[in-house]
Amino acid sequence: NKPDPLPTCPLTVHYIFTSRMVLPHSREICIHGTGWDGTLSVSLQPAPECDRPTQEAVVQQFQSSSAGSKSECEGVGWRACLPPQPPTHCPHTIFFQTATQQPLRPMGDIVFGVLILCMGQSNMDFSILSEGLDRTDLPKFSQHFESKIKSEQAP
Repeated sequence: NKPDPLPTCPLTVHYIFTSRMVLPHSREICIHGTGWDGTLSVSLQPAPECDRPTQEAVVQQFQSSSAGSKSECEGVGWRACLPPQPPTHCPHTIFFQTATQQPLRPMGDIVFGVLILCMGQSNMDFSILSEGLDRTDLPKFSQHFESKIKSEQAP
């Protein structure tokens, strides 16, 4: 007995994925959404001046089992994993193609780099200044904190 095929459902991308993202470099990035049509393909295309090849993501379908689903499309989704990317300032676009539905809007101006999340610190400027950094010099700022993080992770 083969499992029943997933129903064809309208495709969406989860709202946390948008244009102008900075994604972490050197690790697999998985984008996900809801719906399924059996023909979805996801690709990462660098801007022409980047001199890098377009890469295809591996797309997987899933259906979470939930008792009492309101529709046959509830719990149906997809996940597309992009291979690790080196750090780059070169903008990329993620394209979503499907043979049976309107294609999803591409997400552009995506770069890969170091992410520093800073939240809830009203005195954060003081620690930046105490490090002797000019917060307008982003490459130096990023390099300093990346090396600090690596040294703290070293055995």
